[in-house]
Amino acid sequence: MPRLLLLFCITLSACNAGSGEGLDASGRPIGETPDPTDLPTLANIQARVFTPICTQCHIGAAAPQGLRLDVVNSFNDLVGVRSREVGSLFRVSPSDPDNSYLVQKIQGSAAVGAQMPLGGPPLPADDILLIRQWIADGAAPIATTNSGVTKVVSVESGAPIPGMAHVIRVLFSNDLDATTIHNTSIIVHRSSDDVFGNDDDIIEFGHIVMSSVANRRAIEIGIPYSRNSDNWYRVAISPEGSAIILDASGLPVQTYQVELR
Repeated sequence: MPRLLLLFCITLSACNAGSGEGLDASGRPIGETPDPTDLPTLANIQARVFTPICTQCHIGAAAPQGLRLDVVNSFNDLVGVRSREVGSLFRVSPSDPDNSYLVQKIQGSAAVGAQMPLGGPPLPADDILLIRQWIADGAAPIATTNSGVTKVVSVESGAPIPGMAHVIRVLFSNDLDATTIHNTSIIVHRSSDDVFGNDDDIIEFGHIVMSSVANRRAIEIGIPYSRNSDNWYRVAISPEGSAIILDASGLPVQTYQVELR
C-alpha cells in the first residue's frame, strides 16, 4: 500500500475511535454491564460514604446541626430540609446539586464552616460525583416496600422557616398523601402552664405542609408564636374526631400524640 494511503487510513481510524460511536449515554461501550455499586443511588452513597465516613459524627441525638446520616435518617434529614447554617439553601435540593448545601460542604465551597468530612481527607472525586449525580437525578430515597401501618418515626425541632418562631418536623415510616395534611388532621395546642385541657390552651393555626415534594415522609409544622420556657406544645396526628392523614397507598396513618417544649 502506498505510504500516503496508509497514513490516511491510520488517521481515519483514529478519528473514528474517538467519535463516540459504540458508546452509550454514560460513555460506556454499548452492551457493557455497569458495576451496580457505581450507580448514583442513595443506597450506594449510604454504603460508600454516609455509613463508613459521615456517621463517625453525624449520628444520634447529638449529631452536628441535627443532621443524622445513618441509613434510617439520612434521606429525611437531607432532602428538602433547610440548612441550619445557611437557611436560604436546602441540604439537598433535588435536581440542583450546585445549590444543595451538602454538595457545597463536601466540595469545600460553602460560605460557612469547614469542608466535610471535618478533620479528615476530602471525599474522593468519584464519591462527590456520585452524590452530585444522585441529586441531579432527583435525589430519590432508597427503594422500600410500603408495607404495614404508616407510623410516626420521630417528632423533633426543625430548621427555621421565614416568619415562623419555631418549627416541628414529624417524620413517618412511609410516603404520605399530601392532600390530607392540614390543620384539621394535625392539631397543635400550646399551653403556658404545662397542663393541657384547661382554659389557657391555644390551638395553633400555623404553617403545616409536607417539607418538600421530593420527601413525602416529612411534615413541617411552623409555630408563629414566640417559643419560650413557659410554652409546651401538644402535637396530635389524626386525633379522634378529626380528619385523618392517609399514606400514599390510601391507608390511614396510625394516630399519635406527643407533648414537647
